[in-house]
This record gives sequence, C-alpha cells and structure tokens, in this order.
Amino acid sequence: MPRMPQRTPSDLANPFFALLSWIKDYAVALSLGLVSFFLVLGWRILIPTNVAWLAKNDPATFYLGWGFFRQTKWMWPPGANPNYGLDLGSSIFYSDSIPLVAIVAKLFSAWLPTPFQYWGIWLLLCFMLQAFFGWKLAELLTSRFWPKFFSSCLFVFAPPFLFRLNFHYSLCAQWLILASLYLCLQRSSYPRWYWWIVIGTLAAGIHSYIFAMVFFLWIADMIRRLFFDKAPLVNLGFEAVFFVGISIVVLWISGFFLVQKGLDSWGLGDAHMNLLSLINSKNSPIGGKWSYVLPRGPSDSFDFEGFNYMGLGIIFLSGFWLYSTLSYRHFEKWDWQWFPLICILSFLTIFALSNRIAFGHYILLTYSVPHIFEALRSSGRMFWPVFYAGLFFLIRGLLKTHGYRTSLWVLGFATVIQILDTSAGWLIVRHNRNDSYGSTWNSPLQSEFWDKASSHYKYIYLVPSSIDAPKYYQTFAYYALQHGMGTDGAYLARIDPFKVASHNHKILMELSTGDFEPQTLYILDPDNAALAKNHIHPDSDLLDTIDGFTVLAPGWKTNR
Repeated sequence: MPRMPQRTPSDLANPFFALLSWIKDYAVALSLGLVSFFLVLGWRILIPTNVAWLAKNDPATFYLGWGFFRQTKWMWPPGANPNYGLDLGSSIFYSDSIPLVAIVAKLFSAWLPTPFQYWGIWLLLCFMLQAFFGWKLAELLTSRFWPKFFSSCLFVFAPPFLFRLNFHYSLCAQWLILASLYLCLQRSSYPRWYWWIVIGTLAAGIHSYIFAMVFFLWIADMIRRLFFDKAPLVNLGFEAVFFVGISIVVLWISGFFLVQKGLDSWGLGDAHMNLLSLINSKNSPIGGKWSYVLPRGPSDSFDFEGFNYMGLGIIFLSGFWLYSTLSYRHFEKWDWQWFPLICILSFLTIFALSNRIAFGHYILLTYSVPHIFEALRSSGRMFWPVFYAGLFFLIRGLLKTHGYRTSLWVLGFATVIQILDTSAGWLIVRHNRNDSYGSTWNSPLQSEFWDKASSHYKYIYLVPSSIDAPKYYQTFAYYALQHGMGTDGAYLARIDPFKVASHNHKILMELSTGDFEPQTLYILDPDNAALAKNHIHPDSDLLDTIDGFTVLAPGWKTNR
C-alpha cells in the first residue's frame, strides 16, 4: 500500500489546504458511517411511513410512545404523555422514544405523514456520528489518513454499539461517549466547557444511561483541568452550574421527574457485566452469537445487558499489542494527567460488574450497595466508556510501538476480521429489520365490535395493570392509538409502583361495586371477569369474549 504524502509545515499553514483537508477527512468519516449503515441495516427502515419493522419487542413501545405523544396536546412538562399509561405518570422519556427527537418531531407534526417513524433516520445519524467521533479520536494519535480510516471502522463495528440495534435504539447514541472521551483525551488549551454543555444537554434528552456515562467522563475531565491545567476554580464552578442546571431542565422537559418512586427498580446484580463478557459472543436472550469462530460462553439470563464482546478484530489487536509490548519492552512513562480518567474508568468497571460478580455461571462475590445505585439497574452498560477508551489506547500503543507500514497492515487486518466476525450478529439484525414492511401492524382484533366501540369509549383499561409490560398491551395500545383513545396498557422503563397499586385498587372497587366508568372499555383477566360478572347491569352492560379477549363494555347495550 503506498504511503500517504506528508503535509509540510507550509501546507499546514495554508488555510485553504487546511480547509480542504478538513472537508476531505470528515466527508470520508461521515461517508464511512453512511456505508456501514446500509451494510448493516439496509435502506427500508429510512422510509418514514414504514412502521411494520417496529412491531415487535421493545421497538413497539418506542413507536407507541411517540404515537400517543404526537396525538396529545402540549402540556407541562412538554414531555408528558398521559394517554400512554393512564394514571401512571407516563412521559415520552420512559417509553424510550428518544425525548429530544420526539419533541422536535412533534413541533413539526402537522407537516409529517401519518404514520411517521424517525428511528431509521436516527440510526443513520448514530452510524455517521459514531464514525465521525471515532475518526476524531484517531486524529489525536495520527495525522495519516489510513490509520484514521481503519480506527474509525473499529469504533463503528464495536459489538456493544451494533448489539443495541436489536432492541435499544436510544442507546445507539454511543457517539456521545466517544465525543466525551475526545474531550477528556485531547490536550489542547482550546476552551471546551461549552462542548461539555452541548454533550450533556444532548445526553439528557436522549437516555439516562448515556447521560450517566457522559456525566462521569465530565467529572474526570473537570478534575484533570483543575489539578493539571490549573483551570480557575471559579470557571469550573460556573461550568458545573450550567452543566447540571441545563441537564436538569432538559430532564424536566422530557418528563423524567413525572416518576417519583420506582426509579430504584430490580435488576442491579442481574443485568450486569460478566467477567467473561469481553470474549463471550453469546447474544442472550436472543439466542444467537456475534462470532463465527468463538463459541458461546456461559452466562446468566440477564447478562445480555452487559454484552461487551470485543470482536475477533479487537481481540487480535489486543494480542498483537500485548506481544509487541512484552517483546520490545516498550513501557511508556506514566502520565499523571490520565489519573482522573483511569479512576473514573475503574469505578465504571466495578459498577458494571455490579454487586454480584460472576464468572460464567459461577457467582464469585456478592455485597450490598446503596439503593441509589439501583436507579442504573442495567449496570453492565456502564462499561462502554471503558471499552472505547481501551480500544483507543490499543490503537495508540500500536502506533507508538511500530512504524507506519506495520501499524497500517495490523489495523487493516484487524478491521477486516472485525467486520467479518461480527457479521454473525449484524446480518441477523439486518434480516430482522427488513423482513417486515408496511404502514400498519397486524392485529388480532378482527370483530366489527372494535370499530363500533371506538366511537363510544375514550379509554381502555387492561385489568390488572402491571409495573412490567401488561399482557396484550401492544395489541390494545395500538388499537387505542389508531382510534385516538387512551390506555393504561403501556410498557415503560420505570413506573411508580404506588401509582400502579392505586390504579388497580380503583379498578377493583369499580368492578366489585358495578360503578364502572362509562367511557372506559375493560379488558379483563379470568379472576376480574368473574368479579365483574356479579356486578354488571344486564340490561346495559356487555360482558363477553370477543376475538379471544374478555371485554366489559359499560352501557354498550343502551348506547348502540
């Protein structure tokens, strides 16, 4: 491979040359993300009216949350979404519908088609920005084109990023982690406080876990600037006020504070990172794997939240770096400026392992932690900054230990086998995202009753309600959305258990007294159907099984 021509000092001093170089580099980086998107996901999900691919599992609640939010009039806070999760304090934040994007889309709702989905465009943006900030990180290490290109590829084809394409689209905003690492690792005296404000604002408006990771990296950078850059304490204080203050405002706008209880839900210690995670290609609970070569390793049922498989290319790069370091005895002098970042990354690693440290199926250690940590119950995700920082330092070690040609061939080979190896996982993702196409979802509600009922009732209750995804919630939430109704049947990231209990108690009293809400359809389980049967008004109320669902329709016989 020919050597790239080197820029001379006179070239770099030429503003026109610098501008062309900047445009070329970043155009290539963004194009790399674009090509990777089409390779991994195809083009059909970019069609705004194609919602069929969102009809399964977690993406269903992303779309339903947005659909109800779009139909709801603006209120305070703007992210409130009361018709999706009636009486439960629902918001666009807790349906994981990417609040920042949902609020912007709602502002332009009058000009958008119906139905409309923005997740295809969002994922394309995530691919492009993942490549862009991977390129920016590589720029800290080299000015040469091809090492930056291959490094960017490795960041894009990082399994923790691609794995989230299965079901967590908001968590594909891992480019914010890369951007935060870039601010932590660059040694320029260029002011960066406003970039931290921008990154923090975006993270708060996208997902709480992404915000938590950005927050910890910001803390590391603040400490470094305080002790090593001798930044004025007053300036850092103002930055902290703006960062925290604006983030709180964004969280409030998104509806984060509508849930007061239940944030410290179950999961910590279960949805953790296994000690074998870096080499375990198993993709539980989906059942596949992300490598053609490495076998599935043992894991627990919720270890998928701590999925941090490196990929064969990065494993090869790690082995080559380790061999070179030991062979050439190239041990760098410790740079104390990295100490705050290393401390934060160490903390995130411990947090990712959680209070239940596991090696495969074996539990090695358990210990108690304060309840506040249970708010981030899927602790295995918190390893992502460590993963990307580790990849950065692997590339850095390679470039510092070896010459350009050797480094180029090693990076190129690692990139090729990374893409090929991880295709075991992302080809399945591509198939799953392209096997459905259309502007509607299939529904088991085929009786003419449902169309007639939508003109008589404004709400649907699934009895009993649940803090987890209620049974049949997707069927009836989609029906409610299609007919402009509200429902308590919602699948939300967090629900106040006291509100759920109060809501169920209210419905129980209605069923046990016959004092039904006249504008509400009740979908009952067998126990509650038996209770309601003793208190219906036979001349007016309908209690029947329709399309396999037990329905209580108050006043149906007199309203038709």
